[in-house]
Amino acid sequence: MVTGKRNGWLIGVISGCLYVMLTTLLSGCAQNGTEEALPAQQHKLNYPAEVVAEQLEPGLSVIYFHDKYSHIKDMPTGKRIAKYAHPGPPVLKIDHRFGRGKVFESGRSQAVGMIMSGFFYLEKPGKYQFQANSNDGFQLFVNTNLVINDPKVHPDKLSDPGTIEVVKGGWFPVELKYFQKKGTATLELYWMQPGSNTFTIIPERVYAHQP
Repeated sequence: MVTGKRNGWLIGVISGCLYVMLTTLLSGCAQNGTEEALPAQQHKLNYPAEVVAEQLEPGLSVIYFHDKYSHIKDMPTGKRIAKYAHPGPPVLKIDHRFGRGKVFESGRSQAVGMIMSGFFYLEKPGKYQFQANSNDGFQLFVNTNLVINDPKVHPDKLSDPGTIEVVKGGWFPVELKYFQKKGTATLELYWMQPGSNTFTIIPERVYAHQP
C-alpha cells in the first residue's frame, strides 16, 4: 500500500516536471518565432552622424566587383573587398534602367557587383519609407540597419518598403549593395518623406560622401 502511494506520488511529480519543461520549451519557441516574424526593415534612428557638411561631396562613393553573383552574400566581404575592388567615380543619383547597357561606370553590362557608401540627408524628423526597383539583387543599410532587402536574382520588381523613423534630421551613413548577373539591369531608389503619401525618386541633393 505504501509502495503504491509512493509510486503514485513519484509519477505525479515527474508528470508535473515534464509539463513545466514542455510549457517552457513551447513558450520559448513561440517567443523566438515572434522575434523572427518582426519586420527587419523598420528602424528608429535617434541622431545623425557628426559630419561637417562643407567637407562632403555630391554622390555616393562606389567600388565594383567583376564576377557573376546569384545573391548579395556571394559578393566579397572583409579583406576580400580590397583584393577584388575596382573604384569608380561617385554615383550622383540612383534612377537607372540600364537595359543591356553598362551598369553605371563599371564598364560592364553583366557579371558586376557594387558597393556604394556615403550619407543620406534626411532633413526633417519623422518616418521615411524607402523602396527599390531592381534587377538583380539589392540591399540598403541606413546607420547599419537593413532597410531594404531584395538580395537574390530577379527580373525588374519593386522591393518591400522599408521604414526608418528619424528623431532629429541630418546626415545619416548609408551603404548600398547591388549586383547584376546577366540579361537586363535596373536600379531605381525611391522614398516617401514625412507628411507625403507618394513614393518619388530620391533627388541628387540627398546623396553625399566624404572624399
